[in-house]
Amino acid sequence: MKKKDIPINIHKIIEPNLMKFGKVFDIEKVKQTNSHNDYLIKIIDVDKDSNFYFKIVSFNSQSGFTIEKKPSSLSNNGEVTNLINENYASKYFTEWISLLETYDSTPTVFDDPILKAFEEEYFAEFELLNDNKDKPLDNRNILLLDEYLENLIVNLEIRKSEENKLQIEEIQSNAVLLKESLTNKTRLEIVKNLSKIFAKVKKLGTSYLKEFITEGRKQLISKCVKFFIDQGPDIIQQIGSQL
Repeated sequence: MKKKDIPINIHKIIEPNLMKFGKVFDIEKVKQTNSHNDYLIKIIDVDKDSNFYFKIVSFNSQSGFTIEKKPSSLSNNGEVTNLINENYASKYFTEWISLLETYDSTPTVFDDPILKAFEEEYFAEFELLNDNKDKPLDNRNILLLDEYLENLIVNLEIRKSEENKLQIEEIQSNAVLLKESLTNKTRLEIVKNLSKIFAKVKKLGTSYLKEFITEGRKQLISKCVKFFIDQGPDIIQQIGSQL
């Protein structure tokens, strides 16, 4: 699916939300269409295990957009189809994004408390975000972080076994998604995603920490995260001492 495959009035609904909420949704790149399933655009939950979506099926200048979404509300995670006035469509989309964020932030019995604790530990080290936390990274730091993530993906592949295959593939998938979105995420969003990756690596075991947090990689990370924090070197040392 290309830019000009999508009408301008739909771009105006989606684009303002990309920088603000891009971490929770993605656009389905390959349009799946047949006589029973045609639509203008389909936005999906970035969680690969989720089947939530927001689908703009059609538009009529008189009646507005026909929109199908899942979940339909906080009390119903099934799908619903509604006819939405063009002036309300952007707010309707934002409300769906809010549902995804609520799912992500609500503690449940399905969450891993150890993984969550590790994630919060790493994110706490980056809490000293400067005033530019809502801005994107510059070119140099995008390339540095991209290189780090690529090395992580490649070296995890070497350590893959039948016992850890699922965990490693999940980390690799998270790293790929972050690599692909470094140019359209804010610094805060990148820190949150990076913290999740670090937490999952840590849960694999001490040997993984020793291998993947080497002095060379610490230096690479320190170059990247100086843009996220006010006291870069001190925070990196704190992270290293806790591993």
